[in-house]
Order: sequence, then structure tokens, then C-alpha cells
Amino acid sequence: METKYSNVEINFKLVEGIILIPATVNDEQGYLAFDTGAMQTALHKKYYSDIQGNELEISKYSEGVKRETVTGSTIRSISFSDITLTDHNAIIMDLSYVEDPLAAADPSIRFLGTMGIDIIRNFSVILDYKNSKIILNPLCGFDKYTCVPLQMKELLVVEIEIGGKQYNFNLDTGANTCLLDARLIDQLPVQPVDNEPNVFNLSTLSLNNRTYSNVKSVFADFSAFRGEEHVDGIIGYHILSPQRSYFDFSNQKLYLEEV
Repeated sequence: METKYSNVEINFKLVEGIILIPATVNDEQGYLAFDTGAMQTALHKKYYSDIQGNELEISKYSEGVKRETVTGSTIRSISFSDITLTDHNAIIMDLSYVEDPLAAADPSIRFLGTMGIDIIRNFSVILDYKNSKIILNPLCGFDKYTCVPLQMKELLVVEIEIGGKQYNFNLDTGANTCLLDARLIDQLPVQPVDNEPNVFNLSTLSLNNRTYSNVKSVFADFSAFRGEEHVDGIIGYHILSPQRSYFDFSNQKLYLEEV
């Protein structure tokens, strides 16, 4: 993919903080969420209930981190922009918990599923919230930037500093709210948000000397998630949206443009 495709521009819709790109999967047209927090591409069984495969157990984020049994199978084709992938592994699961709020916000959205890090990491990516654009394998980067190391195992992880301590956070383009491990509720500087039960503002966090304030957050039970790779939280929109971001997966670097 790295050599075949270059400077591929994709215009996206941002709905409820989720990045949606036009796609066709097995001849079904609609949108896929562009989600670095998903370890594997997943399709909504509403449109793919006829696909057969093997049972798998995964962790998913839905009012906390939960375990779920899903179907693993091979997808004939996934197309987005001028790119077509064939015979790609994916999981089939009920994604109504994602689709329902999207449909409430924009009834025109036909939500096919989520494009995960298994596909995304094959490209370098510029993510531009201001112009609602993604560029895959861009021909050039930024003149001025902050460089952030990426840890790439099962999950995409960055090191976050809160209150002088270091924490590992999953960097998730599908996260419009910061999710925090409930075990840390007495350790982090948070304040309840008026009229929003169980929602907090995290006063400050830092990413390579960039400071973000009043980060909207919720606490969740991470116990079902820890067996795969330990993280202390999940964050995305709050640190990626203020500027263009360049994911260089091959060199495990994230470049945040200076603006």
C-alpha cells in the first residue's frame, strides 16, 4: 500500500465526534468510522448478517469496556476513495450502539462499520479536522511540529502526563470523550460537570509539553480490557482536533503541527 498509493485525499463527515469516510464494502455503500482505537476492522451485522465465520471474543467500548463474542470472517472487498482492499479479515458484530446516536444526529448516515488500525497503519496519515480531510501517504509533512513517540503493539499508545505522573493512553480517533480507568478516580485532578451525571472535567493533561485543559472525561471499568494491553485511558478528539496531525506509523511517530 505504501508504494501503490500516494497523496490520497478523503473528505470526511464529523458526526458526534466520529470521523466518517465514504466507503463500499461487499457492494454495500455507506460510511466507515476511521478509528485508530479499533484493533480490527468491524462491520455492522445489520448489513452483513449473511456472512459466516468463526466466533471470536473481543473488548469493546460501550458504557465501559466490555467483552463480546463476535464473528470473524474474510471480506471480499473494501473500497474507499480510489483504494480497494480484497480478502481482508474483519469482524461482524452489532454496532447499533454506534449507529443509533449517529442516525439521531444525521439520518442520512448509513453506518457500515469501523475501519480499524489493522488497515489504517498501512498508510501514513494526515488528519485535518478543520478542513474535514484525511490525506493518506502525503507527499510532504509540516514545517513546524511537535513530535510524539507512538507505541504500537495491539493498540496505538501515547504517554500522557497528568499531575506530574506518566500514564499510557490509547490514541483513538473514534473517542470524542476521554475515557479514564476507574481505578484512578481518586488519583486524577477532576471536577464533576454540572447537569451531566458521571461526567468530569480533567483539569489538565500534557502530551510532550503541549497542555490541554478541562478535558471532558468519564471513568470506566477497564478490567475486561487489561488482558490485551494495559492502558490508563483513551483519548482522541481533544488532542488531535486543535491542529493537523501526521501519523507516521512506519517510524512510530506522531507529528502535531505548530499553529
